[in-house]
Amino acid sequence: MDLQNIAFLGFVGGWLGGLAWALVAALKAKSTKKENEAMKRLIRQQNDVLTVTLNRERKLKEQMKEEKHGRTN
Repeated sequence: MDLQNIAFLGFVGGWLGGLAWALVAALKAKSTKKENEAMKRLIRQQNDVLTVTLNRERKLKEQMKEEKHGRTN
């Protein structure tokens, strides 16, 4: 094997290695993006639940305050 063939095989091997690395990096980025989207959905759902809970607590507190002062609807 002469030097030209060794250099060519090194170039092809490096190119294939870079291609494989880029593929792995792209797949990792895609899975990370999916995980982030799932986390955002979960956070939105939790915020909705907290908002509903807080609104109910405020309403109940107002009702208790009105009943305490003798005013009923």
